[in-house]
Amino acid sequence: MSRPSWSARGLDLWLVLSRLPAAAWLAIVLALAGLLAQCVWLPSLRRQRTELAEELRMLRHRRDVRSTGPSHVPATSLQRLKDFQAVLGGAEHQEVLTRVMFSAAGDAGLSLTEGSYARTVDRSGLYLRLDVSQPVRGTFAQTRSYCDRVLAAVPYAALEDLHFKRDGIAVPAGEALVRWTFYLRPDPARPQVDEAAR
Repeated sequence: MSRPSWSARGLDLWLVLSRLPAAAWLAIVLALAGLLAQCVWLPSLRRQRTELAEELRMLRHRRDVRSTGPSHVPATSLQRLKDFQAVLGGAEHQEVLTRVMFSAAGDAGLSLTEGSYARTVDRSGLYLRLDVSQPVRGTFAQTRSYCDRVLAAVPYAALEDLHFKRDGIAVPAGEALVRWTFYLRPDPARPQVDEAAR
């Protein structure tokens, strides 16, 4: 007896499959799709799981290193006061501050003609305040450039107030009033007198 050929086997298989109901075809298609998904996406999912596990391990290691590191001891009030006073400018720097302001104004295209200076003592914080008010005339961009230059050059300066006024929309230049506060260390050689109160 001869064995059936491949074409005969294929024909038999086609006849069997053609008699299957639609539900059986759907089951076959879903099974093939699941097999294809496992072959294509399963290696990618395994690789992602490995990468996430490694990242989690590194994060746990960082957390453990931080928890075993030196604990932060809160500073005392005296230490905080010393840290604050370390960043203050010297009381003898008033002439230096004046030169910095005039130089910054010149670089920004402004001219400083007058200003008021008031030195006050803050006894609770043990520091001096040098309050400066300056009227300037120029464009807003020049005034802003002047303020930026002073703040960059003097780390213990604070821009307290800036009022800018111009006569109309068509007028580019205007008048501005700039108020500064410079925080300074007290001068031990000079008696601490509140000059603003005099």
